[in-house]
Amino acid sequence: MTELSKQSIVILVTNDGMGKSDPDLQHTLAQKYFQLLLDDGKLPAVICFYADGVKLVCAGSPVLD
Repeated sequence: MTELSKQSIVILVTNDGMGKSDPDLQHTLAQKYFQLLLDDGKLPAVICFYADGVKLVCAGSPVLD
């Protein structure tokens, strides 16, 4: 496994998922996006979750897996 590198990028997450469609699809897209960031090995310096985006990092969120 390669060491993860951090870039000077900030990601702001303000919605409970990605897009404006079915909530299950929104969560699937968000989960896939974060997995792709991890798989690529180029993590942003910071990911900020606020407003409805906080729901993605609370206990029970389907995105946390």
